[in-house]
Amino acid sequence: LPPHAGARPAHEVHVSAPAARAEAGGAAGWTAAGMLSPVAELECADADVFQLGLRSLALWPAVLQRLRVPVEFRRDGSLLLAHRGDEGAARRVLGLLAHKLRDSAPELAPRAVDGAALRELEPSVRGPAHAWLLPDEGRIHTVQAMQALAEAAPNVHWHWSRTVLQAQPGLLRCDDGEHRFAHVFDVRGTGARPELPVRGVRGEIFWLQAPGLQLTRPLRLLHPRHRVYLVPRAPDLVVVGASEVESEDRSAV
Repeated sequence: LPPHAGARPAHEVHVSAPAARAEAGGAAGWTAAGMLSPVAELECADADVFQLGLRSLALWPAVLQRLRVPVEFRRDGSLLLAHRGDEGAARRVLGLLAHKLRDSAPELAPRAVDGAALRELEPSVRGPAHAWLLPDEGRIHTVQAMQALAEAAPNVHWHWSRTVLQAQPGLLRCDDGEHRFAHVFDVRGTGARPELPVRGVRGEIFWLQAPGLQLTRPLRLLHPRHRVYLVPRAPDLVVVGASEVESEDRSAV
């Protein structure tokens, strides 16, 4: 797509979804914490996903400018943190990131931050003994983004309560008939089964309201057993995650 990607006059976009409306839930975008973190995620991602993540970071500002509804978006980095005694887990992650970035983007490697610099970046963060800054990462309010795209994406035709039964190049077979397009993008996830061999993974988060807590950037704790992150949302919310459970169960946390 061109630099100002998204729905434009040159593109007539049709979106088909089985939900009755945008707020019906069930989509991962309503649960995701909204970290835009291609470098940190490189721990368990490949080079293609990493490059797509960098591209997405570059595209988001132009996409949001075209929406009439405001969306909380920041790109002032994220922090990796480790407590004293967890240096081994931290070194493993940092070494893996450095190795994967060595040939493609060594300038994006995590930068060590001392205690004084950490307090300047995030005054509310006092416990961890070690910190590293990923300066090019960011965050987006996923719920606001989903709502804004549904309400204000230009030149988009939404087809709610339409179930896609089969997606092929140039063709959608739906419960209300066949529809032909120049290009078809299949983003159904587990809804693409049995056509595609995909599986669901359960993610769990919770939101905290924390008046007076000053956080600017997403924080990831480098711990040998627990994957914990915090993502701030205006005005006084913090999204806390996350568990990754090999299950498609949708019951309460």
